[in-house]
Amino acid sequence: MIRNSLLLFTLMVSLLNVAFAQNAKSEVKIFVTPKSSSHNPCHTPIPDSLHFQKGEQVCFEVSVFNNDKQVSPSSVQYSFNEDKMKPFEQGTLAITNQVAITPYATMNKSGFLRCNVEVVYNGKTYKEHSMVGFDVQDLKPTVRMPSDFREWWNAQLEASSKIPMEPQLELLKSRCTKNTDVYQVSIQAVEEGFRIYGILAIPKADGKYPAVMRGPGAGVHKIGGMLAEAEKGMITLDMGVHGLPLTKSKEFYESLSKGKLKDYYQKDIDSHENYYYRRIFLSAVRLAEYLTTLPKFDGKNLFVCGGSQGGAISIVTAALCPKVTAIETFFPALADQEAYLQDRAGGWPHYFYFHKNDANIQDIANVVAYYDVANFARILTTPTFMSFGLADLTCAPTCTYSTWNALGAKDKKLVITPHIGHARDSKTWSEGWEWMMQHKK
Repeated sequence: MIRNSLLLFTLMVSLLNVAFAQNAKSEVKIFVTPKSSSHNPCHTPIPDSLHFQKGEQVCFEVSVFNNDKQVSPSSVQYSFNEDKMKPFEQGTLAITNQVAITPYATMNKSGFLRCNVEVVYNGKTYKEHSMVGFDVQDLKPTVRMPSDFREWWNAQLEASSKIPMEPQLELLKSRCTKNTDVYQVSIQAVEEGFRIYGILAIPKADGKYPAVMRGPGAGVHKIGGMLAEAEKGMITLDMGVHGLPLTKSKEFYESLSKGKLKDYYQKDIDSHENYYYRRIFLSAVRLAEYLTTLPKFDGKNLFVCGGSQGGAISIVTAALCPKVTAIETFFPALADQEAYLQDRAGGWPHYFYFHKNDANIQDIANVVAYYDVANFARILTTPTFMSFGLADLTCAPTCTYSTWNALGAKDKKLVITPHIGHARDSKTWSEGWEWMMQHKK
């Protein structure tokens, strides 16, 4: 009886092990590692892939791992291209000792070289890429600075400042905590009758607090508020950009995103006075100004942060509002947009990529130059933390790095995450936040 029970138990354990083995998901990772002939003749990895010199030769080693064990792929295709541009070389790689190595490539101008690979392993296709920079410290924005850039925006700010804010607050009881009151706030901005909205959080305890505003990423969507930061003793404002209440249903925003506000980023792009981003940028400045009027504001510490479109808003707001203390901007959009007209990667929303052959494209460029974030960076003197990833295919590293190089601020810090795309990790967000908070007065 005991022997039979042991046999049954052993059989059950074996069956369970088989079941778990069958259900276990293999984790396949592709590594595309840059290696230099001049710096590393033994083909060891480059510790800093950002500082190749023009003309220096680089190759890429492609390796495949399944559950952390190196394996041999069935085939490897590769291509080279300058950041976001069309490939200038492509082919099939030989596989030796489980590794494929590309031919050498280089760039004879400042910029980023991307190696793209397509790997077949175990019947499935995987794609990966890697990026290296050549004399990127010399990259400059292609967009010209309009001679009346400052004067034009000063006139817009003056006109906007004459519109009474008339703030309206709606307490959002379900979002309040024992430490924080949460409101939907709206103010009148830019023109009579137009209201811009945000989610405002204010600590309940008596006292004076620093304030921070966050700009949103692109799209039409709900805004959640910066409640965690408010809980730690800050006034926070999470802004919307479309003049819409922020407490509607998900379906409400989706409908507008597919309808009236689809492609809003190119609405009236041919008009200095009516381009959609004029209202967004001026509204951001007005909301920042509004924060400084709150009774609990400490009177000296005003911060702005955001990623992508929100990163652009951070730079623009600080450039136009001298009250801003410091900013945190991740992979800012709308930067060096017309670079495509000079056969170089430009910033989101890539209008000049899709319309570069339009008859009126130069007229459009003359308008967009007043809204290009690289030009705002040129006049920005506010302390700035910036970060972006070399794997970003939305806000290309070329236009972001050129914007960084143009940044007028003397007090600035750049953190590059080589393997991250159009996203930020929690570690870099925290690093940027801490750097920004070190500038409290």
